[in-house]
Amino acid sequence: MEKVCFSVNGIRYSLSGSEVGSSTSLNDYLRDYLGLYGTKSMCHEGGCGACVVSVTRLNPVSKEKQVFAVNSCLVHILSCHQWEITTIEALGNRKDGYTSLQTRLAMFNGTQCGYCTPGWIMSMYSLCQGTQKTLTRQEIEKSFGSNMCRCTGYRPILDTFKSFATDSVVQIPSVIKDLEDLHQMKCINKTLVKSNPVDDNWVTENPKESIFQVALDAHRWYKALTIQGVFKVLSREGTNSYRLVAGNTGKGIYPITEEPRVYIDIASIEALKGVSRAANLILGAGMSLTELMSELKAYAGINDDFQYLEHFYKHMELVAHVPVRNIGTIGGNLAMKNVHHEFPSDIFLLLTTVQAVITIVDSNLEKTEVNMEDFLKLDLRNKLILDVKLPPLSSSNIIRTYKIMPRAQNAHAIVNAGFLLHLDSSMKVTTSCIVFGNINADFIRSKETENLLLGQDPYSDDTLQKALATLDKEIVPVDMPPEPSPYCRKMIALGLFYKGILSQCPSVNPRYKSGGNILERPLSSGTQTFDTDKSLWPLNQPVPKLEALAQNVNKLSMAEMVHNEGEWKIDRPTDGVLCYRGKDRIRRQKGKASVQPTEKFKAADIKVPLFISNVNKALTEADINNYIQEKT
Repeated sequence: MEKVCFSVNGIRYSLSGSEVGSSTSLNDYLRDYLGLYGTKSMCHEGGCGACVVSVTRLNPVSKEKQVFAVNSCLVHILSCHQWEITTIEALGNRKDGYTSLQTRLAMFNGTQCGYCTPGWIMSMYSLCQGTQKTLTRQEIEKSFGSNMCRCTGYRPILDTFKSFATDSVVQIPSVIKDLEDLHQMKCINKTLVKSNPVDDNWVTENPKESIFQVALDAHRWYKALTIQGVFKVLSREGTNSYRLVAGNTGKGIYPITEEPRVYIDIASIEALKGVSRAANLILGAGMSLTELMSELKAYAGINDDFQYLEHFYKHMELVAHVPVRNIGTIGGNLAMKNVHHEFPSDIFLLLTTVQAVITIVDSNLEKTEVNMEDFLKLDLRNKLILDVKLPPLSSSNIIRTYKIMPRAQNAHAIVNAGFLLHLDSSMKVTTSCIVFGNINADFIRSKETENLLLGQDPYSDDTLQKALATLDKEIVPVDMPPEPSPYCRKMIALGLFYKGILSQCPSVNPRYKSGGNILERPLSSGTQTFDTDKSLWPLNQPVPKLEALAQNVNKLSMAEMVHNEGEWKIDRPTDGVLCYRGKDRIRRQKGKASVQPTEKFKAADIKVPLFISNVNKALTEADINNYIQEKT
């Protein structure tokens, strides 16, 4: 059996399936196996950003290294083959020096409790390392829908990061680097964990093989390198219990309640990541949503028949957030929609609006093209989504898509909608496509309204009133707590149709014209002022918080780690002392600590985990009790 190989903060590791479980995430491994607690664990849904780390990976198509942020709580550890992972511990510290990101965040008072701080820093670090270009304040602000601060410290955090922008208005001391120099930041290549490096041939992947296997206790993990390799695994293992894995981001929306018997990692299949142009724009289903956005923007600028892709790009900015888009794929999103029809997939909505088609390949490697509606009826067992085909559409086609969300970023749609109207030279509708999401699980297109619009002027008041009346009958939302009420969602859907028509109407009463415009979210800004009596300085002189830099490297005084096999835990692993507690529990009441033993230990029975740094002494139950008695 092969091993999965990767590096963390410059140290190489090699894993067999017996060392981890079928549900072990990268976050679990960093915290519970390596003791790197700077990477936090919170929502386990990819929503809060506390677990963000930076990854460097080789692109299967371009063969170039890419740097990007990921939510470590979503990524399975066995998906990290050949990854170079960087955590907050590698960026800087008091001994080796801090990076400009860390020092500036402290200077701007961007930390409060400090729990979310590592995730913010690693997101910004990945952004700088991945782009290696100048960024504006607007671009930086749009990149942080992935991170949440429960202390509501957004203003100083965003002010810190936007101070690196080329259009920054903040005066920064010259000793701190500007954005142009941030990509030159070097990790200190040190970690809290000391481990024996893997030997030089740590990359075990054989390019001549189509798959390699990692055996778990009761499950199987395969990494397929070709499409044929996927079906080879399915032929061997059967199709009754398996899961295809690329980014695994769907786990954050629909948690895995029962682990499948077989996992197949398809993230490295080159044939699923290609882009080609014949009559249609063909996009591989294995492309990440970030890669999809890059292609949309590129093709919109070079071909008149694909100018609508610029509108799609803007819609995609509202989908999930940067770390999820970095590894979530087109095919994964569509497959989730295939299983969960109620899922308000924006990818599905965009493709349906322009009547794209999906290519499916089966175990005989035969390809079948299906339209978007038939795709939902398809059984994907023993099949693979190969690519999607976007058609060229001339300027005579009016395309509008919308997404109404509970907040500006990182949220699914309350209602999303897409409208395509093809007009002839007399401004009459020849074809149309009216699509809505999150109405009910079975409702996709408003076909009665589409038929009504044929041969009509969509901008006449009479046609508009009839279309809205027909839509009102067609749209029947179902109650789906905690979603807004059916009535609310119906009114939103009707309003979006009116907005789409209004946005292109050649003659509109100025009083109503703004109703067709997209409200642009301006760049956020804020100021804080306070009075201080300088004659009393340093008594009331403003100073950065003393813990600020420590929070930026997340050097905490309290840590806890659980190792199921050895039944040991760590409490306050500082000053070179490991307090071995086993199944004991340390309770603190009114400033006093006591040990409640459930099992007796002898010093000779204690095995100190050698991979934890700065551990040179083990304390028994008696040592702890003696210490407590001395202090109390």
